[in-house]
Amino acid sequence: MYAVENMTSQRMRLLLRWNSRKTDRGASSFWLGSAVRAAPFALVGFLGTVLFTWTTLAVGQQVKKIDDKVLKSAGNGTEWTINGMDWGEQRYSTMTQINPANVGKLAPAWSYELGPGGGNQQATPLYSNGIVYTVTNWSIVAAIDAKTGKEIWRYDPKADRSMTQAGNSRLCCGVNSRGVALYEGKVLVPVIDGRIQALDAATGNLLWSSWAIPEPKGGEISSYSLTMAPRVAKGKVFIGNAGAEFPPFRGYIAAFDVGTGKEL
Repeated sequence: MYAVENMTSQRMRLLLRWNSRKTDRGASSFWLGSAVRAAPFALVGFLGTVLFTWTTLAVGQQVKKIDDKVLKSAGNGTEWTINGMDWGEQRYSTMTQINPANVGKLAPAWSYELGPGGGNQQATPLYSNGIVYTVTNWSIVAAIDAKTGKEIWRYDPKADRSMTQAGNSRLCCGVNSRGVALYEGKVLVPVIDGRIQALDAATGNLLWSSWAIPEPKGGEISSYSLTMAPRVAKGKVFIGNAGAEFPPFRGYIAAFDVGTGKEL
């Protein structure tokens, strides 16, 4: 559970706190809180992710590999491994230790600055195995130690920033990224300029990169972009493009092999 506050800076912060105390499970636990700096409004979709870090870290639980079985039961787990918490994207947790009676005790403990933006922060971070994974504007991805706030790795796909220049704009709703996906040791990243990429979840190294839109040719202005969080299942990553607001372009969904990046 955490608070969201309105900020005018085009940056985002994660704020966490834990206080060692005895729980009804007999384990040392901690309270977590966080805040998001967003311009110009707070992000409801960000709510709830960090709630799940306390259980895994407190009891030293060994996190399972993120595969189809884990994602299918994500709604009943103690991590946030999928966008929206479960396939229905209800953003609802069955956990009860943090509740209306004690949520007021949450307070900041550390912060992590994602850096300059370019639009609103709209991504829901994912949490697994003690690590928070998030993406900021221009599709820059970071992995952060949930206990210390220390950056583990950071990846910049060098998105085409000419997309916002006068006469070249092909973004209907500004520069934003709504999330990443985790699957079988990979972080699946939608790059706003139209690429879908896979990173090694442990190192942040690029594993493969494919175009999820018709690859723009030199000097061509395409209205397609990628802003949604990908979905993944049965060895495939699914992504839908943005840009159908601009005729004659039409939106569509594409699927790629998670291991190779080959369009299926």
